[in-house]
Amino acid sequence: MERIDGGPGQFLFRPDVPHETEKKTKKKGETRKKSGFFSLVSRPDEHELESFDLLPSELKASIQAAPSLDAWLSGTIDTIHTHGDALAKYPSRENLALYRRAVSDFLKVIAKRTYRAEDNLGHRSLVDQKKYTVIKLVDQRLEKLALGILQEQRGNLQILAQIEEINGMLFDLLQ
Repeated sequence: MERIDGGPGQFLFRPDVPHETEKKTKKKGETRKKSGFFSLVSRPDEHELESFDLLPSELKASIQAAPSLDAWLSGTIDTIHTHGDALAKYPSRENLALYRRAVSDFLKVIAKRTYRAEDNLGHRSLVDQKKYTVIKLVDQRLEKLALGILQEQRGNLQILAQIEEINGMLFDLLQ
């Protein structure tokens, strides 16, 4: 038995399906600029423009001061390596704070640029409708870069985890 197609009214009450409400008409003498494939590719995505809005203002300013995101990332990676070596040689609170700040800033930017969350509504009735969140991988290159950095800095991150564990125990004792 073949499936019956519902036609244009099938998606009438689904909020996740866009509806055509207006028809665009071309006036006489008006020319439209055609956009090709490369103009769509080179156009910045809304996610790219809004991805840094939720970052702290200091971090946002340092990213905007860099000539490009790649330049900022390479500088941050160098900073992570420098602070990681200093922490391994001279474990102090200052070196720990600098290293933790560099790793934290790097991971915040990677998380904002690499993954995107989209909310989708389920296909049940309006009463039983569920909301699903889909995490999409946007930039695989940044994910590989982050994994490589975390693999290289594994020893320093283990030291950092042990220090955080000790700080947590001390905090629990004070309570």
